Amino acid sequence: MATGERDMERLGGLIHRMPATALVMLVGAAAISALPPLNGFASEWLTFQAILGGTQLPQWLLKFAVPVVGALLALSAAFAAVCFVKAYGITFLAGHAATGRRSPSTSMPSCWRRWPSLPSCAPPPACSDRVIA
Repeated sequence: MATGERDMERLGGLIHRMPATALVMLVGAAAISALPPLNGFASEWLTFQAILGGTQLPQWLLKFAVPVVGALLALSAAFAAVCFVKAYGITFLAGHAATGRRSPSTSMPSCWRRWPSLPSCAPPPACSDRVIA
């Protein structure tokens, strides 16, 4: 996203200018938040199934630790959902908070066009100053 802004609080209302980016962000946030039928839900459900089966273990310490781990997993899933609802709401749904900002564009930086298929998520070194962290 090339808006020239690094403060998420000042990005509000991008859904009107970047609808495709908003849709992709919504699907990604739903997947990370473990909502069905996306991949985050499948992996979390399998982990919960293993945790629920862990109460049949013979050691008393494991019988106690398994529900604690399950509760921590549920808590982390809830925090992820809250985090991404807030991030999506502030960035795409909030009103325009910034005045005089650049018009956003969804085009890739020119040096990324030379890398048609990146095997990792890391940007090329020449572009690292353009990536919003």
